[in-house]
Amino acid sequence: LCYRRGNTVARTGPEADLALTESIMAGVQLAVVECQTQFRWERWPCPTTAFTNVPAAKLVTREDAFVQAIRAAGVTFTITRNCSRGHLADCSCAQDTPDTNQAWKRHGCFDDVRSALQMTKKLLDTREAGQDAQGLVSLHNNQAGRMGVNRATRKVCKCHGVSGSCAIQTCWLRLGAFTSVGRALKNQYRRAIKLKNSNTLAMTTNDAVAPPLDEGTAIPTVNPRRLVYLTPSPNYCQVNQTAGWTGTGGRECSKTQGEGVPREQRKSCRKLCRECGRQVMVTVTSITVSCNCQFRWCCEVMCDTCVKNLVSYTCSDTKRRS
Repeated sequence: LCYRRGNTVARTGPEADLALTESIMAGVQLAVVECQTQFRWERWPCPTTAFTNVPAAKLVTREDAFVQAIRAAGVTFTITRNCSRGHLADCSCAQDTPDTNQAWKRHGCFDDVRSALQMTKKLLDTREAGQDAQGLVSLHNNQAGRMGVNRATRKVCKCHGVSGSCAIQTCWLRLGAFTSVGRALKNQYRRAIKLKNSNTLAMTTNDAVAPPLDEGTAIPTVNPRRLVYLTPSPNYCQVNQTAGWTGTGGRECSKTQGEGVPREQRKSCRKLCRECGRQVMVTVTSITVSCNCQFRWCCEVMCDTCVKNLVSYTCSDTKRRS
């Protein structure tokens, strides 16, 4: 069943449940792609299994924390987008609200982040029924992911007035690119805080330990934007088929340098290969391409055929002998 809301058509009944399920699946897929993009040059390449395997109790690593956050962010992002398009019954685009104190006028259809935050919280956080350390950490990282989407929302304005004087502004809220959310969460991954778990939960930052938390509480001493984890990361140089880690053997690395190339990419051959005891293997592939093309009147393009060598770098499958 569909009904019209504003300029869009919203779904109800079974179609609404299907639309929500599709939004969740699309959000998780968006998170997987972004995670693999952010970790392309890292020893842990964000395998798809990271989104299907539930961490064992008290074994939430820094990478698990990122997965929890980026998954919550991806679902929030797609639900926000589909809310503003009127595809979901429990939310819609945020409409105008008159406010004479504002220097700008709201207009049109906002990206309804508030409704999406509430829906995602209900969908993901209810899975963490326990109040043990793992449950608290998961809830905290889910919130950090949702906040990442909220912070990516931007006010977009259009000026109206004589000769572009901008006497009146029409403004609306729009989501930024999800890549910006991924980058922000990757920065939080680098700054993630390790929590010490015994019978209670205490925060450790470097060597400093905060007072233990009362059982069943949230984590008030930690900035809600920061990611938290319980267990140090394992050695991702090694293969662990059970956990879905492929090791670094056969992984591509890069020797591309220059301005604008991420540090992880510039250092990838050292980090993925040499520091894992593997050699950097060089492969040269020759391909033919069109070159020296010229336009001849009338009317054809004449090109030469040139050979181009493509150089790629991979980590050896076997380790170097000591």
